[in-house]
Amino acid sequence: MRKHWKIFSALLLIVTYVSTYAAFYLNGSYQVSACDNTRIWEYSWAPCGFFPGPYKASTYKNKVLFCTFLPLLVLDMKFIHNNPPKPTN
Repeated sequence: MRKHWKIFSALLLIVTYVSTYAAFYLNGSYQVSACDNTRIWEYSWAPCGFFPGPYKASTYKNKVLFCTFLPLLVLDMKFIHNNPPKPTN
């Protein structure tokens, strides 16, 4: 019985972790990741709340989200959001 409780707890923790990332993922968008004064160089996928946007300073919240969900973010960018839009300028 105790072994089942440990397995259930581990599965619940994993499901909660992935579900929380999914909530950020569903509200995410491509954000400018490299630019200068004259043009945008590239876009990168950014789940909601992970990156402050261009020309804004990163906050503690952004850093905590980024570090906490880094494994899922890497998988997401490698397998799902691996084809960002091309800059138009």
